[in-house]
Amino acid sequence: MKVLKKLAMNFEAYLCAIAIAVMSVVVFVQVVFRFIVKSSLPWSEELSRYLQVYITFFGTAYGIQTGAHLGIEAFTHLLPKGGRKVLAILVQIVSMLVCTLILKLGVDIVMSQMASGQVSPAMRIPMWVIYGAIPMGMAFCVIRLSLIHISEQRQMCIRDSSCVVYHLCHHGYYGFPHLDRAGAVLLCRHLLGRLCHPNAGYRPADVYLRGFLPAAGHSSVHG
Repeated sequence: MKVLKKLAMNFEAYLCAIAIAVMSVVVFVQVVFRFIVKSSLPWSEELSRYLQVYITFFGTAYGIQTGAHLGIEAFTHLLPKGGRKVLAILVQIVSMLVCTLILKLGVDIVMSQMASGQVSPAMRIPMWVIYGAIPMGMAFCVIRLSLIHISEQRQMCIRDSSCVVYHLCHHGYYGFPHLDRAGAVLLCRHLLGRLCHPNAGYRPADVYLRGFLPAAGHSSVHG
């Protein structure tokens, strides 16, 4: 299970690493054949060029996952904290729309190439396989952007829950007259566990508390 999770989280990185390794070997063999054997391989340059196309689009998705893409922050630092959050959300929305648009256009190109039956000159590979790098790479970009959004929502949830934990630990149980120490510990576990479960979505802690606290007369919280 851990191996599959690691593969899913780093699929683009592994694919790019394999493509770069193959491209390096092919280029090296081509140089050897050209200057030593005095005969070049007709397919080596074409294969290297197509591998570079796949590296570009899948590397874009990996750059989104790792935050490796360049950004100009001069304007961002001038904004207040709330403005930065709004700008970050707008950037995510625009990025998602652009990647979705390119994905749609890439699918159209692939369908057109499949209908035409065009193949590459040297390797005789169907050209739709080469153009398939566009929609596949953009699909991974959309997936990575979605995962980043989900992760940020979970971090918001954890920060919100931490505020409640801080209140319970440093200010007693003000506002929670029916909550004893054992109930507070159980409540914290639920806030940091079930509340932030990836399938639960984001729920503000105060809303969660109103539905979580027991009725009057009870001294603890039961999960």
